[in-house]
Amino acid sequence: MKSVATIAELRGYLSGQRRILVCFWKKGCPGCMAASKVIDLLHGPDCAVLGFDCTGSMEAAKTLGVDNTPYWVLFERGEKSAEIRPTSDGEALHRFLTEKAGFALPEPILMAALEDGREYARNVQSAIAEILFRRAESDEDTLISAARLMILKACAGEDDIPACVDRQIAHCATRLTEGAPEGLREQRRLAADRLRGEREKLTEDLEALRRRMNEP
Repeated sequence: MKSVATIAELRGYLSGQRRILVCFWKKGCPGCMAASKVIDLLHGPDCAVLGFDCTGSMEAAKTLGVDNTPYWVLFERGEKSAEIRPTSDGEALHRFLTEKAGFALPEPILMAALEDGREYARNVQSAIAEILFRRAESDEDTLISAARLMILKACAGEDDIPACVDRQIAHCATRLTEGAPEGLREQRRLAADRLRGEREKLTEDLEALRRRMNEP
């Protein structure tokens, strides 16, 4: 997908296309990673696809009413005609792409791409979390964020969420404290103590995730 990063560049494309889908994204955005697998499927004569890179700043996107990513806006003859947050509702996204943008995309293929994208995003986040967790330079906040990501991924599919959270917190706390370099032992001990205090919040987040996954 070709991308631009300024309104001037975008206007240049809008002036030359009857219909164009602009996908606002930024590096490191989990939802953008998930949506990328759908973008790979968007080919057709009736609608062009263009990325708008918001990595450096959202200010340019905000002038078009976009305040977060991922966000997709359909332009027809240079004017906004429809918009959607692509990862919020698969069925709504399918209607948007087929009825408004004119793509021939079967719903089962779209849903499979969304799930593939979500799994890809989870794997990337997990890999990043592992790297941050191992780095000696990581500060306490970074260590906690990395541990949270690792625990959320490990427990997302478990039946007994509280028990899983307990196991994973104990595992991460042990990794934090055992073998820590002498100059970092106190920092790692404090991070382990703080992680133990995250038990209730982690459990609540995972149970909320399970409810969303079970919604019809």
